[in-house]
Amino acid sequence: MALYRHVSDAGDLHAAVLTQLFESLPERPESIDDLRRWAHDFRAWLLGVPGLSRLVLIRWFGLSPVLDTVEALLQVFNRVGLEGFELVAAANSLFSYVLVRAELEEAVRASGVRRSLPWDEDDAPRPLLNSLRDEYAVARLDEHFAFGLQLVLSGLLGEAR
Repeated sequence: MALYRHVSDAGDLHAAVLTQLFESLPERPESIDDLRRWAHDFRAWLLGVPGLSRLVLIRWFGLSPVLDTVEALLQVFNRVGLEGFELVAAANSLFSYVLVRAELEEAVRASGVRRSLPWDEDDAPRPLLNSLRDEYAVARLDEHFAFGLQLVLSGLLGEAR
C-alpha cells in the first residue's frame, strides 16, 4: 500500500519504472563508427534488467525512447546511401540482432541448460554438428555475440558500399 501514496495504480507504477529505465538507455549511434559500440552497450543495457529484452521485443514500437534509437539507426544507414526497403531492412537487422541475442542469452543464463549434446547412432546425419560438439559444450555468449555482430555489420555495410 505504501507504493500507492506515490502512484495511483499499477499502470502509473509501470510507466514510472519504464521512464526511469529509459533514462539509462545507451547513447544512440551517430555514425557507422558508433554502431559496434552502440550494439554492445544496448545488449548490456538489455541484459542488465531481467525481462527487459522481452518487453522491448514485444513493445518497441510503442516506446518513444526505443523509437528514437531506431530513428538513429535509420539515420546512420541513410548516411551511407541506403534508402527505402534497404534502409529499413538494415536498421531492423542490426536492432533485431542485438535484441534477440539479448533475449536468447537471458534465457540461456536463466535456464541452466545442460549444453552437452547426447551421442548416439542416430546422429550420423549431422556430421558438422557432431564434429563441433565441443563448441556447444560451453556457452561463449560474449564471443558469439561479437562475432555475429561483425558478420551482420560486414554484410550490411558491404551492401551499402
